[in-house]
Amino acid sequence: MSKNFHLEVLNLNINTQNGYGQYFIRVFKMLLESEKVLVQERTSNGLNAAREKGRKGGRPQKIEESQKQYIKQLYDSDKYTGEEIAQMTGLSRTSIYRIIREML
Repeated sequence: MSKNFHLEVLNLNINTQNGYGQYFIRVFKMLLESEKVLVQERTSNGLNAAREKGRKGGRPQKIEESQKQYIKQLYDSDKYTGEEIAQMTGLSRTSIYRIIREML
């Protein structure tokens, strides 16, 4: 669906109803598109450089791998429920079940 609009910039003498104004809009769109591509390239290059240095994005892990193994052992022993393990470790029940699901 196309919407008709009209733009007139008085101090720059730009009117989108004439050829010059339409040309100005096209050039402006091209500039915006090229800037968008440059931003995407810079972002990609930055992420790749960070990966090469061994850095990962996102929030740092709060729970170490050894703690995850311990939680999994407790759960697999069938002696404790997720709620009990959550109370023992100080984590939320949701975190406990997420860790268990990830380790399957």
